[in-house]
Amino acid sequence: FPSHDTGSTFEIEANLSDFIGVSALKAKQAEQLVIFRGWANSGGWEHFHYNHYDWWTFPIIKSSSFGTLYSLTDAAVALLSDDSEFISNLRECSELLLTAYGWDCKNNQINTSPEDGQYWNNHPIRLAKCNDSLKIFRQPDLVASTRLYADWLKSQGFNFDYVDNRDLYAEIQSDEPNH
Repeated sequence: FPSHDTGSTFEIEANLSDFIGVSALKAKQAEQLVIFRGWANSGGWEHFHYNHYDWWTFPIIKSSSFGTLYSLTDAAVALLSDDSEFISNLRECSELLLTAYGWDCKNNQINTSPEDGQYWNNHPIRLAKCNDSLKIFRQPDLVASTRLYADWLKSQGFNFDYVDNRDLYAEIQSDEPNH
């Protein structure tokens, strides 16, 4: 079981659940970014499709198969929203994921000359988690880009239905994070 951070009132409140803690989450996300960069630099884009990293790379409020270990509390959101390193890492992780999916988030269009491994792998939950995390941390340009990509995917006939009748397309297009 991971150790929890202690310290500020926000940090203590964040640890009332089994949340990993702000410092541990930041460290895990930073480690994942190093891995992402390695995959990108070596042309290993397919690794983005088959590895598991959503929970700590694109943290959200909703619980997951890990319970609430990586689920953000209001206190954690407040701390991380003011953390420029965390926000920068979230943005770069999002940009690399979208690139792996064959999306050019700088120009908000499909990449017309994708490298091997840069394609949509029909995994809408990961796109929805990325979008949700970007909403939580108020990154409107990348939220808009994920929405435009979802629009493009839907226009190509891709399905956004998920377990329990969740419509991930509607969640991505919503202005509110999914709780």
